[in-house]
Amino acid sequence: MSESLPPRIQIVEVGPRDGLQNESVVVATAAKIEFIERAVAAGVTRLEVTSFVNPKRVPQMADAEDLCAKLEPREGVIYSGLVLNEKGIDRAIASGLKHVACSYSASDTHS
Repeated sequence: MSESLPPRIQIVEVGPRDGLQNESVVVATAAKIEFIERAVAAGVTRLEVTSFVNPKRVPQMADAEDLCAKLEPREGVIYSGLVLNEKGIDRAIASGLKHVACSYSASDTHS
């Protein structure tokens, strides 16, 4: 059985979140903003920019609210943040983000 591709797909750049969250040193908020701005300048229109997780567990994402406050809204660009629980959703809403990504782990070990 052959499935046809949808007429349109959306690619979400997750580098500002997934690409930076495991770095051994904390990346400055200004550097993250520059990363995001360069991606937008290159034509990326959907970006997962941060994660609203416990800052003690993921120190790289401790600046989530500050980062979102500094994002320049751009026509046609969607910024989102990863949320893992209700507290994360509350933080994302308070930060002004209109889009979130949710993730659920298949195992308690990964969670």
